[in-house]
Amino acid sequence: MKKFFLIALVAIFSSGCVSTTIKSEAFGKQKRFAVISIIGSTDITDIKAQNGSGSLLGTIAAVASDDINMSENSDKIFKKTQVILDKELAKAKSFRYIPTGTILKSSAYKNAKGAEPKFGIFTIGVAPGFKYFDESNMAEMKKIIKANRLDGVIIVSSNYHYGSGGLNIGGLVTLGTTRGFTRMSFNAIDKNMNQVWSQHIEIKSDESITNVSGVPRFSKLYPLLEQVAHTAVQKAVETVDTQVLAKK
Repeated sequence: MKKFFLIALVAIFSSGCVSTTIKSEAFGKQKRFAVISIIGSTDITDIKAQNGSGSLLGTIAAVASDDINMSENSDKIFKKTQVILDKELAKAKSFRYIPTGTILKSSAYKNAKGAEPKFGIFTIGVAPGFKYFDESNMAEMKKIIKANRLDGVIIVSSNYHYGSGGLNIGGLVTLGTTRGFTRMSFNAIDKNMNQVWSQHIEIKSDESITNVSGVPRFSKLYPLLEQVAHTAVQKAVETVDTQVLAKK
């Protein structure tokens, strides 16, 4: 099952595509699924920064302002992601979704130790209140499934970025706009620890905000990040519903 957990991490450390896999026979209107882990990058960063590019003027502006930052901790958007997942996954027609609050309050989840949030030398961000699970925690996952009468569990990987564009002179971005980005993956396994759903989605916000020297005000960026998160989860639900219901 190591492959499953590696796929679950693709959205954090890579922009590469992962083919969608859905085993329709594992789903149905009475099949109960729940999210047991929301993981991702520890920070919201400039998508260009991964390639070593960025704005020198933007760096200076970020240092000089409390409201303008080059990056920000992911906890706030992770909390919002939990709310979005509960809202959008509850609309699924191909399975019955159990809210995260129900799972997090269960004794089986509270008693689970989970795994250290590490992947090689990288630290994995974990949404507040959640735990990280890998192939060493399958016994705990089975207990969570049994205790909550689930047919399967879902691990969601979400990676948030912003991308700025506009007038750039000599590496100094002086005027432009910023859009929100997310890379999100959905990976589900059934009670026998077989992978039944794997999907990777990348979304860019339709709307944009003006930036200061290539760096956004995060207070204005968050609505864009919430927009792309909603769209990503909606697309995931649409995909699994379409494929499962077509075979029923």
